[in-house]
Amino acid sequence: VRYSETATPQMKTDITEGVREFEAKNYLKSISFFERLLVENPDEAICYWYMALCFNQIEKPERASGSLQKYISLISSDKSGGNAGALKQAYTTLAYIYLKQGRYEQARAQYLKIIGLDSSSAAAASAREAMKRIEVIKKRSESEN
Repeated sequence: VRYSETATPQMKTDITEGVREFEAKNYLKSISFFERLLVENPDEAICYWYMALCFNQIEKPERASGSLQKYISLISSDKSGGNAGALKQAYTTLAYIYLKQGRYEQARAQYLKIIGLDSSSAAAASAREAMKRIEVIKKRSESEN
């Protein structure tokens, strides 16, 4: 059974049903499940993560980016450093969504955040490569216009 820590450490929220719906590609059911959970547990970060993934799958990039921003806000408030991997993944996903929308500067900002977390990591190296690709894409689109 999968559990996620909530803002109250002694309390655990069972997210199994929502994850199962997500994995079965029942994205609307998964979103509905996590929205219901958030009514009682508004700071349950994992709900925002799965909602972002679902919104991305159903081509709702604005909703996906909003959910990701809330997720990032919640997990980055934990100063223990234990969420660095989750933050890298969230920044990468948000950058991807921005790229799909042609929001290159916002994507670039997410990659810079990844580099800022750990400049020598593999994720930082990937972020640097992605930033180079953004420049190529921007130049190409400028020359076409």
